[in-house]
Amino acid sequence: MDDFEQVTLRDIDRYVTDDYVVSMALAETANRYSVAIYVNANKIGVTAYNQYWHYSKDELKAARKTYREVTKLAKEIVEDMVWSEVPASLVQPMLKNAIYDVDPEHKESAIHNYNRSLIDFAPVGDWRESLYGERYPVKRHQENLSEYFVPADPNQSLTQENEGRGKVYRYRYSDAQPS
Repeated sequence: MDDFEQVTLRDIDRYVTDDYVVSMALAETANRYSVAIYVNANKIGVTAYNQYWHYSKDELKAARKTYREVTKLAKEIVEDMVWSEVPASLVQPMLKNAIYDVDPEHKESAIHNYNRSLIDFAPVGDWRESLYGERYPVKRHQENLSEYFVPADPNQSLTQENEGRGKVYRYRYSDAQPS
């Protein structure tokens, strides 16, 4: 006895960003029933979010109820995201928020938390309240090439080899000695 459904969230407005596939499954093993929901970035294949519930062999009714509830919530969220033009990358926190209270007694957190930014993050009811979920530090370090190359004297930091079509420009690293 296995059930499986998928919902694809296509990011039609931005084209170059990834689509997401939300999969829901109910599976029977020798010792238990398991319900799973997981989100994969469709093109690059990275798992963005996953959650599991486990039930003993005498709890099939509860397992089916959780599966139906999780499937219904996932479909509603994806439909709402498409209709409201919510950025597709917000599917993980929106799903996490929606299933937060679904049968917590049987919920098992994944051993591998693929999306580290979701760990210990209090869910927000509406993504518009906190677009980045307050996960970014106040002061961020911005890297640029001047940290790695000598910007003071371009004649020393940038050299040219060859002429015409075979011309090559090379940068000298800031810790290298001038030639």
